[in-house]
Amino acid sequence: MVEQQGFQCGTRYCRDEAEYRYGRELRAVSFSEWYGGREASWSLTDNRYTSNAAAALFPDFYLELRDADEKPVGYLHTAPGFWSGDIESLPNFDHVVKTLNLRQRERLAAGLKYTLWHEWLGRPERFEQFARPLRARRQSQANAVLLLAMMVDPERRRHKLPTLLLNAAKDSARRLGYPYVMAPFRPSHYGDFKMERRAAHSEALFREYYAAQTAEGLPLDPWLRNVVRQGATLVKPEMRSVSFTRSIDTFNDFRQKHRPNDWYSPATDVWECGETCTWYIDRVQQTVTSWEPNCWGVIDVSPAT
Repeated sequence: MVEQQGFQCGTRYCRDEAEYRYGRELRAVSFSEWYGGREASWSLTDNRYTSNAAAALFPDFYLELRDADEKPVGYLHTAPGFWSGDIESLPNFDHVVKTLNLRQRERLAAGLKYTLWHEWLGRPERFEQFARPLRARRQSQANAVLLLAMMVDPERRRHKLPTLLLNAAKDSARRLGYPYVMAPFRPSHYGDFKMERRAAHSEALFREYYAAQTAEGLPLDPWLRNVVRQGATLVKPEMRSVSFTRSIDTFNDFRQKHRPNDWYSPATDVWECGETCTWYIDRVQQTVTSWEPNCWGVIDVSPAT
């Protein structure tokens, strides 16, 4: 654990079921039901043991913050990745997640081995024998820490927990000898920007928002402004970065629960509600797909910077 401004930062570890449930609750607060934030709290591939196993497999990439009372107050999920330096080669977030996340079979195997060797037999070195080659395969060709998901206690926002977690990711990159920390960052107020105009997402509208700056020459968007202050260079707007597809019935139920008074349809089968993403209805497939635009940012942590 490394101390930052009174908080301890280290590898994520759920000490008991209560801490695991807290992580699930924090996920529900951080991500809406549409994004799976309130999905079932336990499964063979998603439970306290598989969570701890993933962190034990990649201790530099699953990070947590704890307060002075050792209560968890924030989490950051990252992954090893590679970037050639070519801006146009940057993929969308869906591709990043599908490529870098552990497959269900790997996650299940890791959870079972972790439970056996760590929890039951007290032989963590045996789990490490399993972990070492898998870790080497994932990390040997990497040169970047890719940020995938950040969750912080909303009651601790004044403590600037996202900045502390970003600092921890930069420390991980330096420790591993990687020159980059990267992410397709979500523009936090783009939904408000669309809603003020009663507009749907479009490439022209997003480029206008992406380019907007404060009088100090920083991004107008609060979250993008924060990551730029943390050393990020915004290099590419990604028009369709994150997608989720659900049934029309699920979408209609979601609209009644989530910001029910904010929904508007600026075009046929297109829906907005002040969120970053936009929803598109496919009447043939009877599905609804949300697409969220992001902004690729790169933090150079190489020794020369």
